[in-house]
Amino acid sequence: MTDNLLVDPVFRVRARTGMVQASLPGVLALLGQDEVVDFPGLRPHHRHPWHAFLCQLAVMALEEAGHDDVPEGLCEEDWRRLIRGLTPGYPDDAPWRLVVDDLAKPAFLQPPVPEGTLKDFKGMADSDHTSPLGLDVLVTSKAHGEKDKSFFENAMEDWALGLLMLQSFSGFLGQGNYGIARQNGGFAARPGVSLLFSQHPGENWLRDCRILLASRETWQKSELFHPLAGKRLLWLEPWRGGKEEALSLAELHPLFIEICRRVRLFSPCDEMLAFCAKGTSAARVDGKPFNGVLGDPWIPVNSSGKEVKAYNLAPHYSVAHQVLFDRQSYTPSLLQCFHPSDPPGEASVAFRVFSRTQGGSAGYHERFIPIPRKSRRFCQERRDDAAAVAKAMAGLADDARKRVLRPAVLQLLQAARDAPEFKQPETAQWAVTSFQALDRAVDEHFFPFLWDCLDALGDSPVEPAILQPWSQFLIQRVRSEFKRACNALPTSSALRYRAMAKAENLLEGSLRKNLVIKEAL
Repeated sequence: MTDNLLVDPVFRVRARTGMVQASLPGVLALLGQDEVVDFPGLRPHHRHPWHAFLCQLAVMALEEAGHDDVPEGLCEEDWRRLIRGLTPGYPDDAPWRLVVDDLAKPAFLQPPVPEGTLKDFKGMADSDHTSPLGLDVLVTSKAHGEKDKSFFENAMEDWALGLLMLQSFSGFLGQGNYGIARQNGGFAARPGVSLLFSQHPGENWLRDCRILLASRETWQKSELFHPLAGKRLLWLEPWRGGKEEALSLAELHPLFIEICRRVRLFSPCDEMLAFCAKGTSAARVDGKPFNGVLGDPWIPVNSSGKEVKAYNLAPHYSVAHQVLFDRQSYTPSLLQCFHPSDPPGEASVAFRVFSRTQGGSAGYHERFIPIPRKSRRFCQERRDDAAAVAKAMAGLADDARKRVLRPAVLQLLQAARDAPEFKQPETAQWAVTSFQALDRAVDEHFFPFLWDCLDALGDSPVEPAILQPWSQFLIQRVRSEFKRACNALPTSSALRYRAMAKAENLLEGSLRKNLVIKEAL
């Protein structure tokens, strides 16, 4: 069985020269040579967990070998030797094999089973234990398209990625199924926010690895983790699932690769795999009191509320601008910041957020915000000015929706009434379509207008006049959405023109009152 990730060509890689199959060390070698175009086996929500895993693994392997940087020219055999340096007690590569019959040994992302038997292990609830999709974090119906897509695929790559998603990305899924520590609660998820400098993953991987290695002194000063090394690969440790076995952060390396479920793969017949799992009475890592604030280099920290907690929101413009600029509300992740070693060319900030609900999943959000080269300084030394401009723009957009378009559309709907009654649920629901259309337009154009406003600002102090283009854009979009509402929403024919006149008067008055440029931000 070709299940040794350090030796066997398990992973599909679309390289610059064409499709290849590579082992885990081979993947790292190709990334280091910037030969990787993409990984065809990844689904969108796999991208960040896979990138983070490859960075954490490479950095810890290099650190163990005494490297302060990523050496040039490392080949597959070099990476194989470095990774084996993290598991010196296993000459058979057990921690890197998908199936290990000896339950006293670990397998890839599967801890040893001290009981010595899988008798009490069962297939996971509501999933097919013979399919790698049963390990994924997606909670879907039996006929869901994602399940159909790979229902008959049983490739080793699918199993490896399924294990990675389960063990490093899962949330709480009922009693006995606890989630990871690097997220703000069991119904949250582990987001990824970082800068990208290339469309190819190799350059971005190398950049992140080098910054992580350069930040070793910061790790060692952290009061949360082990001052010297700490446990790195948590699946090496036996685990019965009891509360007394929960690992404290003080035992761990800052970049530890965690697991959160007791699971084992086995082979019921030749070249066929299945999995079984057993619930636990506590999470593997005792991280609940920290609300996901564990120094993850891809996770910003939300400090705007009563509790400091890991960022866990969809990257809507109203949130994204705060994550980028507002240091009173958010502490940026290490890898979303510019560093002296970063390339001088174009950059973009990537938001990758998986939305989880109680007992389910609610979508995956991926957003890339280009940062013009000339605007980099507003992400660094002039960040406060950028925060002030972005906040003012978001405020105008909020006024456009709530104080201008909403009252006008509700007035239109209520026809002859002298004053709009905003609390009628059926009326408000009809109006939602217009509000959502405006919000989508604002979300799409917010950052391009922001960079233009900051470019116009130049070296000058922040002045209200720079918001004029944004104000005009909002006025135009509000009028456009109002016109669409007039053509689409139901009104009594007898009162139609009177209703439109009253609503338009309200709209224009609200525009003058709320979308004018104020004297100070």
